[in-house]
Amino acid sequence: MRSRLLGLLAVLPALLVVGPALAQTAPVLRLPGAGPVAGVVETRVRDGFDQRIRFEGGDGRNHAEVALRNETGDLLLAFPPRLAKPSQFGIDGEIAVRFPGQVLRVVAPRRNGYGPIGLALGTDCLYAWQWFERASAVQRAASRGGLFDTSVSPTAGRRALSLRIRLCRTAQASLDDLVAAIERMTISLPGEPGARSAPARPRPSAVRRERPAPVKRQAARPTPSEPPAEAAPKP
Repeated sequence: MRSRLLGLLAVLPALLVVGPALAQTAPVLRLPGAGPVAGVVETRVRDGFDQRIRFEGGDGRNHAEVALRNETGDLLLAFPPRLAKPSQFGIDGEIAVRFPGQVLRVVAPRRNGYGPIGLALGTDCLYAWQWFERASAVQRAASRGGLFDTSVSPTAGRRALSLRIRLCRTAQASLDDLVAAIERMTISLPGEPGARSAPARPRPSAVRRERPAPVKRQAARPTPSEPPAEAAPKP
């Protein structure tokens, strides 16, 4: 028994080593209605991770990219160029690279459970982007809500997450269905309480009406007849 325990302790450090890329990891982003997840590749970096989630259907390139960065020397420069903080110039370049030969038009931002999300639409495809940032303690004290839990310690450092979504319609999902998917998306990060999405509307519970139990009627008892009046005595 002791030798087996020592053997387990010897190999435990090797089991805990995390490589640079992890295949088939649980996706941190869920897009209900966008199609089944075909694969997830996660790359760990010193101050966070990058995750690429591939969906089935479409033109074979339907995917989402998520990058998380924690406190670093320069939080913004820590992201790869394709997931940099969104700007008009940057998004125009990303659309040209991700949709060669296609025309996508930037429309008014939509909203999901985390706030406004940028959106560009084409004939068959969409491109969406969103940026989340946990500000400094002073800035965080003046705000409420957001993707990152506001119940963390006031001294917690900055944290940012960048998101890009590229989807084209499939045999099961129209372009409107894909737009609805980004509006209903949920994100669940390691170390956070869980995904936060827009509150669902409660459905009215069905009221079961029971029929009243039949009332048993008792047969009316015959009223006892009054005794005949005694005949008056004859004189």
